[in-house]
Amino acid sequence: MEIPPPPKLTRQSAMAATIIPVVDMKLGENIFAHNVYDAGKTKTAKLSFKSDDRQPVLVQFSAGGKIPAFGYDNGQFGKNVTIHVHDGQELNSLNQLQTDAINHVIENKDKFFPGDVSMETVFNNHVKLYGEPKSHDFGSWPATFKAYLKSDTVVVDTQGQRITDFETLNRSVWVKAIVELNSIYGAGKTKSGFSKHWRYIIVEPKAPEPEIIPL
Repeated sequence: MEIPPPPKLTRQSAMAATIIPVVDMKLGENIFAHNVYDAGKTKTAKLSFKSDDRQPVLVQFSAGGKIPAFGYDNGQFGKNVTIHVHDGQELNSLNQLQTDAINHVIENKDKFFPGDVSMETVFNNHVKLYGEPKSHDFGSWPATFKAYLKSDTVVVDTQGQRITDFETLNRSVWVKAIVELNSIYGAGKTKSGFSKHWRYIIVEPKAPEPEIIPL
C-alpha cells in the first residue's frame, strides 16, 4: 500500500521545506540556532534549516512504532501526542541533539540566564528532548517522544483519511511522523529545552470495534 506523501510544508515565503531524517540531524550543520531573543521571562534561539531563517527545521521519524494508551493528551498547555521510539539509530541521534543543545545553552548561558547560574544547574534543569526507555522488575517501556499539536498539524492514516478525533490515536501504530523543532528556549532562571510541535503523522487504520450483540 502506498503511503500518502506529506502535504506541502512551507513558510509564508512559499519556499519548499527540507525534511531531515532523525538520524541525519545535527545542530550546527543542518540545524542552525540563531541569536538568542529576549522576550522577557523567556529567551529563545530560533532554529532553522542551516542558516536560512525562512526554512523551518522539519525532522522525520521513519522507523515506526506504537502510540501508547496515554499518547494523546489535552493538557494544561495544549494538545500533544506521544509516540514510542524503538529504533536505536533514531534514539542515538536524539540523544546527541539533546547533548548539543545543552552545550549550546551553557555556551550562551549569559544570554539565556543572565545572572549567576552554574553550568551544573543548567545541565540538571534541561527538559529532556525525549523520554528514555525504562525497565523494572515488573515490566519495561520503550523511549518516548512528545510534541504539541497545532493548527498546521496534519494526521492521516495510510489510506489517506484525515484524522481529527485525536483520542483515536491512543494505542494505534504510527508509520511516519514529522516534527518541527521551533527553538531552543530558556525559561525562568534555570529551565531550558526545545519548543516543538507535530507537522505530520501517519498511522495504520484501526480495525473497527466488534459489534456487541446482546444475548
